[in-house]
Amino acid sequence: MGPNDTSEHARVAQIEALRALSNRERGALAMRLSDNAIALSRRAIRRANPLWSDFDVQVEWARLHYGPEIAAMIARWVERQPVE
Repeated sequence: MGPNDTSEHARVAQIEALRALSNRERGALAMRLSDNAIALSRRAIRRANPLWSDFDVQVEWARLHYGPEIAAMIARWVERQPVE
């Protein structure tokens, strides 16, 4: 079943294009799509909290995606790292 906003012709063309890619190309595409999704979600956090530091945005992203316990662990780990 394809997305409701995509015509059958476009859906078939997309599937054919994906099938034509090598495993490496499909992996690279998946990584780019994932990177884009992460960047967009972090940008949304930044827009909602413009006064937050980059660190605060990263911790909030971790909290939303991995839960408060993991976010707290990450924050504690980062805070223990030496400043360069």
